[in-house]
Amino acid sequence: MVPDVSVIAPVFRTRDTLAELVRRVGDACDNAGLTHEIWLVDDACPDESWPDIEQLAQDPHVHGLRLASNHGQHFAVLAGFAHARGTWLVSLDADLQDPPEVIPDLLCHPSAELVFAGRRGVYQGRRQMLTSAAYRLVMTRVTGLPRDSGMFFAMRRTALPSLLERGSARPSVMPMIGAAGLTTHTMPVERAVREHGASSYSMADRLHMGARMVLQSLRTRVRVQPHFDAMLRAAVAEVTP
Repeated sequence: MVPDVSVIAPVFRTRDTLAELVRRVGDACDNAGLTHEIWLVDDACPDESWPDIEQLAQDPHVHGLRLASNHGQHFAVLAGFAHARGTWLVSLDADLQDPPEVIPDLLCHPSAELVFAGRRGVYQGRRQMLTSAAYRLVMTRVTGLPRDSGMFFAMRRTALPSLLERGSARPSVMPMIGAAGLTTHTMPVERAVREHGASSYSMADRLHMGARMVLQSLRTRVRVQPHFDAMLRAAVAEVTP
């Protein structure tokens, strides 16, 4: 049976939140009457998250992917998309800053192919908020997407082929969405402060991501990658049953 929604969460130094993430996603979907599956994508995580993922995958709603090497958040999300079966595909962070409880609301916009959870609130330190705002300003100018958009979004499965054909070895999802020409909508969502660990993104990382996003935006508008789905699958070292 095809589930109503597939939730994909890249896992990198978020081992402590995985069990609660699975519980909260399940509660949110069950309360809304949605059938669901969860894909936890281990991006060669240094904190040995894979045994925890295997344990959680004893729940029939939960599946795990282990990438052979670290490819970054965006590649991990896309690898999850390539394996997921749901009518809707949801990307969210595993650190619980993205509240799973709003997932059903993201699916309630019939005219949109992709719905962003628009970022609201003060959810990190001032310096991080400033660099994040600068990154999103560049993203908006380059991609044409809403300034509050981020990696918490719901996308119709029918839009997936258009997205994946814009991939690359080091993908950046926002330019891919912009180049694919998907119809988008933004729903404001208050982000939570991270309670466990620290963000994997430093200021230097955000600068690097911004530069990579600009370059990929230029490439994706003129280049199509017809075999990107195969590249994603080849990067997976292990899949739970």
